[in-house]
Amino acid sequence: MLFLNMAKNYFNMNAKISFTVMLLGCLLAFSYQSNAHDTDNLTGSQERTGKMSLKMKEILLLNDGQYPKVCDINSKYDKKDQEILNSSAKRKSKLKAIRANQKGKDKELKTVLTKDQFKKYLRLKEEFLDDVRINF
Repeated sequence: MLFLNMAKNYFNMNAKISFTVMLLGCLLAFSYQSNAHDTDNLTGSQERTGKMSLKMKEILLLNDGQYPKVCDINSKYDKKDQEILNSSAKRKSKLKAIRANQKGKDKELKTVLTKDQFKKYLRLKEEFLDDVRINF
């Protein structure tokens, strides 16, 4: 009986971790989708961050001073996420590191965006996560 309870807890924990990793992956995929104008010649990470930055510019109505800063922040954290995902670390530690990166990114974006823009950014991010949770 104890073994069965331990097994259930183990599989529940792995299911939660898998769900969270998938949720973060979906969040990244969703945030990278947009109609980029001049990013066709870019590849991989540059293309993703370019598209994500353009989408943020459209939705949050970024001004000319904010846009390059947001691009830099997106690029910085995309590189960090890629390094983590490509590492040989265990899933759980990768997930923790990606969550920490997301918190760092949010903290940096908060210094660049206005209060209203940042609230909108957080709201949109949360709405997307809710949609992914419902559809999973």
